[in-house]
Amino acid sequence: MTDASLLPSEQAAKDFVSRIGVSRASVLLDKLTKRFDRRFEKAAIAASVPINREWVRRTPFEVDLTHTLQMGLTLLDDYNTPAAARARIEARIKARHERRAIRLSNNASHR
Repeated sequence: MTDASLLPSEQAAKDFVSRIGVSRASVLLDKLTKRFDRRFEKAAIAASVPINREWVRRTPFEVDLTHTLQMGLTLLDDYNTPAAARARIEARIKARHERRAIRLSNNASHR
């Protein structure tokens, strides 16, 4: 589904993340980040002076994929929105009321 308010690169990132799924995209982004962190730590240990993260080489594919995943997740992941938080709170309240109703009906039947 195309969104007229998005730039072509944003739309491509959104489509990519929606194709592979938000959870899988999060896992992939985490793995990419850890891979780069391992490479940075290895370079930092090998260097005799402190180094910056920018000095460690990243492949164009890694940079592109990281950027695409971050952009797609930003556009698609609605977990941290106020509406999603409200829905989670309402679901918790509903579950609590259901548990209470079951508990009260069990107590009433034992009398």
